[in-house]
Amino acid sequence: SPSACKNVLLDNPTTELGEQLRALVGKYRCTSVTLKAGTTWTWNSLVAVRAFQSLLVTGEGWTSGANNLTVTINMTNNPTYNTTHRGPARLMITGIAPSFTLTGVRINETQGDTRPYAGCGTGGLVSAGDASYGVISIDQSRITSTVHVVGVGMRSDINVRFGHTYIDTQPSGRAIFAVALSNEECFAGSRVLVHGSHTYLGPQVTYQASPKIIISD
Repeated sequence: SPSACKNVLLDNPTTELGEQLRALVGKYRCTSVTLKAGTTWTWNSLVAVRAFQSLLVTGEGWTSGANNLTVTINMTNNPTYNTTHRGPARLMITGIAPSFTLTGVRINETQGDTRPYAGCGTGGLVSAGDASYGVISIDQSRITSTVHVVGVGMRSDINVRFGHTYIDTQPSGRAIFAVALSNEECFAGSRVLVHGSHTYLGPQVTYQASPKIIISD
């Protein structure tokens, strides 16, 4: 539970956010991070949350309905995957019972990479690869992106939870999925249960149509 987590306030956005989060998940099984009100962060590198780990990231000061969001996370470049495919994941859950929760932030993703998505569950800003009984929660947040938000692949079986979550494309961006499967190059057979209450998708945002993605809203 969050009460058993290591509680950390991050207030120095001059160091890339992924670097700071990796240092914490490397030390603690459960980490609850608060991003100081009024800060703007850059997150361009991959953080892995592994078996039985939990990471919670919360923007300070939010109110219900994804209002009073004073913390912004900019995502401007792809993490390196290879020369022919893009791997936009900033956060990957993997293993048994990992969980990631993001609450009370604005995400502004502008990388605009047009290469094909990489496989193995790396095809979303938050992704799952070879994850069983995993949970990805994005609540009380507003996201603008040129790439899929949640990507799932490599035999994953997870829950995705949205709540007061707003997802839209950049004005010049292509259509994106709020939740997508990415089974290329690796094992298929993933399954996702999406809890979509109070989720607002822009005109170019949908869930990928697949019998393996079950929407409960």
